[in-house]
Amino acid sequence: MRHIIPTLFLLVSLLLAVATPGPAHAQELRAMESTTVVIQPPPPIPEGWDTVYGTYVNIHGHPNQEGLMMELSRHASDSVVKLSEQLGVPIGGTIHVFVAPTSKEFKTLQPGRIPEYADGTAWPERGTIFLRRPGLRGPGQRPLIQVLDHEIVHVLLGRVFAPNRPPRWLQEGVAQVESGEYEPNNVIRMRRGAIGGGLHSLRALSFGFPEDPRRADLAYAQSADFIVFLKHEYGEDTVRTLVREMANGGNIDRAVRRATGDFLEDVEVEWMRRFDDGLPLWVTLAGDMDAWWFGLGVAGFFGLIIARRRLRKRMRDYAAEEARQDALLAALLGRPVSGRSGDSRRH
Repeated sequence: MRHIIPTLFLLVSLLLAVATPGPAHAQELRAMESTTVVIQPPPPIPEGWDTVYGTYVNIHGHPNQEGLMMELSRHASDSVVKLSEQLGVPIGGTIHVFVAPTSKEFKTLQPGRIPEYADGTAWPERGTIFLRRPGLRGPGQRPLIQVLDHEIVHVLLGRVFAPNRPPRWLQEGVAQVESGEYEPNNVIRMRRGAIGGGLHSLRALSFGFPEDPRRADLAYAQSADFIVFLKHEYGEDTVRTLVREMANGGNIDRAVRRATGDFLEDVEVEWMRRFDDGLPLWVTLAGDMDAWWFGLGVAGFFGLIIARRRLRKRMRDYAAEEARQDALLAALLGRPVSGRSGDSRRH
């Protein structure tokens, strides 16, 4: 009997230890459990399409796109694992990628309304991504694999936050940075936006972006820049912590505090301080080619106006000098002054 009681005590202790995870692990498990359920099934594959099957991603497309589908499949197989590790979130099931061969099919395949300019869309609750094939996209657009990475981030974050949605600045900022869309001219976009109406607060960007295109562009630029700022100032783990805290129900204040050790207001002030350095506008825009072309156009326009004014003044001076010489000659000859140019036209 003396041996049975310690044995029972040890067994109960082990069961309690297994059933009761530590605080850090409990948060991660809740996030993982919420991502393993696909709320809605993906749409049916259109008749006549082929599928390239992968470990985590299946690529669906028209048979004449086989080369593109193979390229996307190879890239996605590595990318989805890398992005999952970088964000500290599970993959949460197969992702279905539909490569639309026409603009019409790209629109009709969507389960909801989409922006006209979209090259790709993500529906995390269905585990589905839709892409336009390269020939349908305008010149100067991002590489399709970059668009795919952007949408994969949306699926991963959407799943880990399910049934809620990630804050807009978080999902768009992370998607831009992790897909390699962040560029040096991002700061110039923010400086121009700050001058043209002020920067957005992170709280305002949590619920959505403005409808005005310029203000929306600023919102995208701010979202990406804030993610880069967090990584640079606080380390690579900051974004993972931020995602985990907010996915587990933490508000923005608590999540930023846990991720950085500082209060949201202090982090935001430090971040925005870079855009309030007192530099003149021409210094801010000095590296912007669009600003250079605009400036050259303005300079040329006003230069033309000035040149025309100078020409008119010169012609008036010539006319005045001619009239003075006519008056002097008439005085010497003792006859009234007549308009020489007018006389020549009459004769």
